[in-house]
Amino acid sequence: MRILLSEQSVGTAGLLTNLGYSNDQMVGFYGVVVAATLLALLISIWLTKATELRRPVIFAVALIALGAWIDTGASLNSTPEMFYMSQFFIAFAAVYFMGPMVFEGMLRAIANGPAYIISFSVIFSISQTIGGLVGAAIIQAFTTIRTQTHYADMMNSANLGDPAALPQIIQNVTRQATVAAYQDLFFVMAVMATVTTIVLLLNFAYNRYHKRNPLSKELAILAKMREGK
Repeated sequence: MRILLSEQSVGTAGLLTNLGYSNDQMVGFYGVVVAATLLALLISIWLTKATELRRPVIFAVALIALGAWIDTGASLNSTPEMFYMSQFFIAFAAVYFMGPMVFEGMLRAIANGPAYIISFSVIFSISQTIGGLVGAAIIQAFTTIRTQTHYADMMNSANLGDPAALPQIIQNVTRQATVAAYQDLFFVMAVMATVTTIVLLLNFAYNRYHKRNPLSKELAILAKMREGK
């Protein structure tokens, strides 16, 4: 999830920065992100249930896939406003998946004993941090490599006959290669999120068909613990 969510913090923001937009010009963009974050927090608090923790995660991954597919239409003429819808979806997903994931981890930890609670807290925090760093590093490496590839291909096909126009040609080709690299990135992220959504849906359907809850063992242990008190 953290790797997929890097599409927003590093991918879209990076593209807009490369297109020449400053933080002052992206106030609305970040406002949409904040609004989606707050809305996801409120809905997650209201709807999260111990017996239905996988469904919100599937929904969140599906939103990331939808947002990434929308972003594949990025171009040289893209503006921050064009990313409002896609980034609303992704920012919403970034918070909406967190509650159920933490809830499930805590239920498993409590059912296995107090010692596991600290272990879960540490591992979860580390995994989120490492996932974010790895996602950012992968995206930066991917976009750099794809930019160089697109730049080389475009320069080979460009008309370089006029030496006076060479600086302008190089600048235009660099911008086009950068946008093409981010288009590739959004496509890869969209495919990854779509595949993840399908896998999670299949697992969810399998459990529903066999009428089993992945947390049934832990919920039964917690119920006995309450009865014991």
